[in-house]
Amino acid sequence: MQMDTAIATTGLRRHFGQVKAVDGVALHVPAGSVFGFLGPNGSGKTTTIRLLLGLIRADAGQVRINGVDLAQDRRAALSGVGAIVETPALYPNLTGRELLRVAALLLNPSEGEIDRVLDIVGLRDAAARRIGDYSLGMRQRLALARALMGRPRLLVLDEPTNGLDPAGIADMRKLITELPTRSGTTVFISSHQLSEIQQICTDCALIKSGQLVSQGPLGALMAQAPSRLEIETDSPAKAQEIARQQMLDALGTDNGLVVQSPLDQGARARLVKALVEAGCAVSQVTQRETSLEQLFLTLTTDGPDGNARRAAS
Repeated sequence: MQMDTAIATTGLRRHFGQVKAVDGVALHVPAGSVFGFLGPNGSGKTTTIRLLLGLIRADAGQVRINGVDLAQDRRAALSGVGAIVETPALYPNLTGRELLRVAALLLNPSEGEIDRVLDIVGLRDAAARRIGDYSLGMRQRLALARALMGRPRLLVLDEPTNGLDPAGIADMRKLITELPTRSGTTVFISSHQLSEIQQICTDCALIKSGQLVSQGPLGALMAQAPSRLEIETDSPAKAQEIARQQMLDALGTDNGLVVQSPLDQGARARLVKALVEAGCAVSQVTQRETSLEQLFLTLTTDGPDGNARRAAS
């Protein structure tokens, strides 16, 4: 197993009665990445995370963490892993520093480790305050500090921005983006907030109904999604015919044309020139790039045969 892979699973399955919560998942998470594990609620994200952390047993398949088989050597596989799964349990009557001291009893970290993680999450000045007086965002950051103790090579975060206000989400986003550089940590982050994850992840996987739809570098996945060229013109029907003559996937609208075929700058210029020469008055040309959310909807939309369209991983 290559050591540049933080997580690798093959044929991972977990059923609850007749429900296939995780159905043949094969993940490949590059070391040093911020890896977004994305999908709607109920898609199998949290069950997959529990399998990765050994919190539940798989019905079939293999999990390797930093090259170590979880089933064969659980202690070695998980020794370099920090995690936040669902809502973190914190003791409200302890101070932030006291909570981290309790964690230190188990981890036996180096001297100064508590201050190091408090600095990373920006809570050093609040470390003497009771956790019960913390805001939700501060509690999430404290849970992250606890997960970072011992300098884990892999950090697993399940919906870390749940319940946060926009300012708290922005703070968490900044923290996660900086972790691979500041701590040398691979971050595996599960979320259903696709627009938020698009801003921080380098790689991602999309899951629906327990099955992977696609995975890979974010840029490569986004390249699969068709962008739209919107052209406003006074002659939509004529514009649509001209676009189709150029073998383009085009749809006429009330005030113009939408082209879904991939077009480079030269092709766009040739189309606009052809429209003008045909007497179509072009008032505006807009290139609309596809968001990660739109990509997910594209890849998981059921077609006529009832099966979701899938991209090769």
